Amino acid sequence: LVPFTFFFEKLLFAFPDVRKQIAAHAVIFVLSFALLKLLHPAFGMIRSSLMILLGFVIMLISGGITVLFSGKFQENLEGLRAKRGAVAAAEVNRLGVVGTAFMLGLNNMHRRKVRTGLTCGTLALITFAMICFTTTSSDVVDSEVAMGEAGYTGLLVKNDRMKEITDGELQAIRTRFGHKVEVAARSMVFARLGLDRDLLMPEIAVEYQPNGQKRSTRLRSLMTFDANEPLASQVRVVTARGWFEPQTDAELAAMDATPAMLPTTIADQLGISPADVDGGRVIVRINGRPFYVHSLFDPASLGRIRDLDGQDILPFDAQSMREVHADANRYIYADKPYSPIDPEGIVLTRTIAGLSMGEGIVNRRVSIAVWLRDKATGLPMPYRDARDQITGYLEQSGREMHYGLAGVAYLGKRARERTIAGMVDMLIPLVIAALTVLNTIRGSVYERRDEIAVYNAVGIAPRYVFFMFFAEAFVYAVVGAVLGYFLSQGVGLALTTLGWT
Repeated sequence: LVPFTFFFEKLLFAFPDVRKQIAAHAVIFVLSFALLKLLHPAFGMIRSSLMILLGFVIMLISGGITVLFSGKFQENLEGLRAKRGAVAAAEVNRLGVVGTAFMLGLNNMHRRKVRTGLTCGTLALITFAMICFTTTSSDVVDSEVAMGEAGYTGLLVKNDRMKEITDGELQAIRTRFGHKVEVAARSMVFARLGLDRDLLMPEIAVEYQPNGQKRSTRLRSLMTFDANEPLASQVRVVTARGWFEPQTDAELAAMDATPAMLPTTIADQLGISPADVDGGRVIVRINGRPFYVHSLFDPASLGRIRDLDGQDILPFDAQSMREVHADANRYIYADKPYSPIDPEGIVLTRTIAGLSMGEGIVNRRVSIAVWLRDKATGLPMPYRDARDQITGYLEQSGREMHYGLAGVAYLGKRARERTIAGMVDMLIPLVIAALTVLNTIRGSVYERRDEIAVYNAVGIAPRYVFFMFFAEAFVYAVVGAVLGYFLSQGVGLALTTLGWT
């Protein structure tokens, strides 16, 4: 807008009075900005469009002050040199000469009003035609590859190499799906990289003290699941109680002992039998914190579970990695493929918030299962509705994801790829615009051969004469493009308002 404002004032008015020039510049700029605000769709996406105007004004004022200070500084330097008796060599201010030549070309355009007006009008119409011919289209690209059997109908949200899923991501998924279907998060404990790049393994000990006899063993990891875990039915439980019962976070925090599911191997080492679990409340301590044994499970069944991505749901074994990769917080990433921890050393629980497991060891959320089962009725979502839910989320995320439909697991992606239609149609108007400007400049050069000869006779170098004609081409480009844009957007707004589109 700033070059357009300056050029438009010189072409239309060319006031000799500086005060009138500034007033005309201000009026043209404000009117142009108002048109741009009315026509440009980006202004509808911001809260206060006046901030853009304020930014323009601040930039202009800053630029003007910078130029004034630079000129004053140069004058002071020349004054100091004069006081010292230094004789300044004859210097040519090339930038000033170029600016003078540019302004001379601009004034020549003002004198030829008819030709300048017709040329600007032609370029504005060509710009209008080019904008009308080109449109941005959005094509939906679908990809879907069957991966095998699916343990549930739904989505698997999982980052590459078991990177952590943030609380914000979990909250966003629960906001989108949690009010109508099941959303289950999975977290697990991994090793961490020390400051000296040594492995810091989780320090997890479980103790059981029946009748004053203390028994203990060590665990490799802990896994936390929600009560609505879709793969829970694949865990073979050997006690009367099965999977975890639905409990809120507040209810879990109020309990004196957190529910836990022990593998039969750990239970045997502690001397806990299925009859003990079914017969009463068995309390164990993990790193000093009380947990009650909700049930016992077969660890082999946990190892056989495969998620929608075809991978197991176990934590990876950092000790088996040949090369350890970690982020800035020294959280270790999984290899491709990774070796899982033996499920015989893993305890399942609902929460381990606040449990100390060693230096910097935390419980990392690695996946979220969106189980498309109606929360109210407990019935699976119909195929068409499930397909719509998955398709909508794939389009929103724009990334490859694993999902299950009708017992089949897929790796799919649905993304919109933008293409510019009408590129071939632009070539002819573009060539016409280029030839129009070229013909105008050639005609101007031909008509002013005598004037160019005078410039050369008085010692003006040809490269400075060039800028006179470069100014004309530059002004035509700026003024024609801006007027053509205003015309095209205005016609489009009018047609839309009248309902003719």
